Amino acid sequence: MFRTVIIFFLLVLNLKSQISFPITTGSLVFHRYSAWENWDGKLFLYEFSTKKLTELSKQWTEIEHTCNAHFSPDGTKIVFMAVPKNKRSSNSWNIYLYDFTNPEVVINLTPNSVLDQDPKFFKDGINICYKSDGDLRILNTQTLTSKKVTNDGWSVEESMPYPTADGKKIIYSSGEGDDTHIYSVNIDGSDKKVIENTNGVHSYYPMVKDDSTYIFTRGFSASNNADELYLADYNGTSYSLGFNSETADDSDSFPVDSQYVFFSSNRLGTKGGWDLFLGNSKTGSSWTLSIFGVNSNLHELGVCYSPFSVVTSIEQSKIKKPDIILDQNYPNPFNSSSRVNFYIPQSGNVKIDIINSVGELVKGYEFGYLSSGEHTFILESSFLTSGIYYYQFHINNTTITKKCVIVK
Repeated sequence: MFRTVIIFFLLVLNLKSQISFPITTGSLVFHRYSAWENWDGKLFLYEFSTKKLTELSKQWTEIEHTCNAHFSPDGTKIVFMAVPKNKRSSNSWNIYLYDFTNPEVVINLTPNSVLDQDPKFFKDGINICYKSDGDLRILNTQTLTSKKVTNDGWSVEESMPYPTADGKKIIYSSGEGDDTHIYSVNIDGSDKKVIENTNGVHSYYPMVKDDSTYIFTRGFSASNNADELYLADYNGTSYSLGFNSETADDSDSFPVDSQYVFFSSNRLGTKGGWDLFLGNSKTGSSWTLSIFGVNSNLHELGVCYSPFSVVTSIEQSKIKKPDIILDQNYPNPFNSSSRVNFYIPQSGNVKIDIINSVGELVKGYEFGYLSSGEHTFILESSFLTSGIYYYQFHINNTTITKKCVIVK
């Protein structure tokens, strides 16, 4: 009898929690894993209107460790990071695009051999910013053209980028340990400056909230490294959100509106190490998403919310790589050598010609018959003088030309 009363009480409590939960429409996407180093991240979609939880990555058999998804503004697409199946190395990370209106295909936007992570859509729903080989880069998801925003490589690593609401800047984190702070930079790479640098504590994971503010994660104090969530403006003013716990880590936030924020926390009572919560930044109230069956005995992180309901038909999805891709050489300009990555969707005979500024052939490289996939060419400058050159890529009946600069 006593056990029956307890069960009834818990059922009533759960029902009350669901009734009082302030978000009733829209969709969440998040990832779940046992541990980062286990390479077992999986992407999930939760739809509030139908109370349906779907593992998006279940049918993506060619990739694994799917993480950090971000909705397009209209909620029809997500971009996320993952690695090809059984290629578990830092240089295997790519950015992928999934369209809910075309669920049979997942597109690899960055089929190269450098680390690409943390994609975020601009408000136009076409361009994304992301971390690439230690720098910030912007990519057009329709034309697949990209450009660097920063160009200092791993010497000054920029991470966790997010475009501002007007699309003119990117905010991001950079630094190590307690010297990790929040910065902003114009999309043309100019006016790089720190916008949050509280002494003695780390600051990272900036998420744009509206035209004038953003939410970020910061250590509680120099003596207490517990992560807390803060609301800040671009002039350096910030304050702690009321639902933070001083004895736990609250991080990985995503703002819903002027009041509510989704976040991850390892506070007391979680089902796994990290669970998903919703916080009210005005009242300090918070709700666990365990009431919807979202949280598990694993880690739930990287939450993103869309106000739109997503109609899914998850079938066997195929990874689609774009047509031939010839990357810009890096570094550029360069002195002694520079790396050129290229991707070919079909096997064929490959040749690269080096042409000077007046159109004369300086040197030709015959690669012979190459299999489909990603390849790398090292351009040496020992036989070249300073100046502007062009490297011309040939395969079958296709030719692509790009410019490079040698400075000696």
